Amino acid sequence: MNSRTERETTWSTWIARASVPRNLRALSLYRIIVGVVLLYQQLINYHQRLHIWGPEGVWPHAQFIANLDSSSFSLYAVSSSVWWFELVYHLGIIATLLWTVGARTRVMTPVVYALHWSLHVRLGGIWDGGDNLTQILLLYAIFADVGAYWSVDSWTSQRHRTPGPHGAAAIVHNAAVVAICAQVSIVYFVAGLWKVHGDTWFWGTALYYAMRAPEFALPGYSERIYENAVLVTLLTQATIAFQIAFPFCVWMGRRSRVLLLVVALGFHVGIAIFMGLPTFACLMIAADLALVSDSELESIAAQMRRAIRRTRTRVATRGRSKSDEAAVV
Repeated sequence: MNSRTERETTWSTWIARASVPRNLRALSLYRIIVGVVLLYQQLINYHQRLHIWGPEGVWPHAQFIANLDSSSFSLYAVSSSVWWFELVYHLGIIATLLWTVGARTRVMTPVVYALHWSLHVRLGGIWDGGDNLTQILLLYAIFADVGAYWSVDSWTSQRHRTPGPHGAAAIVHNAAVVAICAQVSIVYFVAGLWKVHGDTWFWGTALYYAMRAPEFALPGYSERIYENAVLVTLLTQATIAFQIAFPFCVWMGRRSRVLLLVVALGFHVGIAIFMGLPTFACLMIAADLALVSDSELESIAAQMRRAIRRTRTRVATRGRSKSDEAAVV
């Protein structure tokens, strides 16, 4: 009887802990960043949309249908008419905008997933790689609450209660969080392992060749890095170490996770600036942020506020000192 009671107590404790929604702020940040990037990708190509994705574009509809994998789908495959293309494309813009601002996020998340999957499948060769991870994470996000904070939902119907799902919905949400964390960890770990097998990565010269490619180079700045052999070698080896260590640091604890986030931000900001891949970098940063707990985000925000206050105080003090010196003179 005591054993049964202990099992029931353990089960109740586990259910209670699993019913507390995790990473609500992080997933809300993920929604905003990814939504902005997806909108950017559609709007920046708006005037060329028919040429890029249209029925008579660079990948004609007939060839697209003939090569479409039977296990995949795309709403653009339904019809070869221009009006259908325009309808689906503009629905993608509207749905992404609503999702980004957090309006009916539970409904909009699967809609955005379907519409952007359809767009990415329509012409897969033009993307930069961030779309692959985003499509997987959006699938998990369907089961999570990505609109608990900084959203229309939280400012209207949800403002009178505690943000986030409750009960069974919270357990499903947390399962999605675990799936997202596991997926991002796998991506980094596998990427690191594959790099180890490459000669240029193993010998520390991979970044030299990558940064010299005209498609990725930042004129006037990239050469300052790739001409420094020691720096290139260190950055190349550090990239491998960072990616392989990523899953272990994520699950080790709060300090290692926050440190990992700082390194990841620097890593992807560098990719955005020096390799000209801003959308890829932003999508990866959004994925990294999704791994951070609410308490960790609050701690980081508090530290940033303190740093800003200290900076303002120093600037104000220096300003008063200069004014006093000028008055004396």
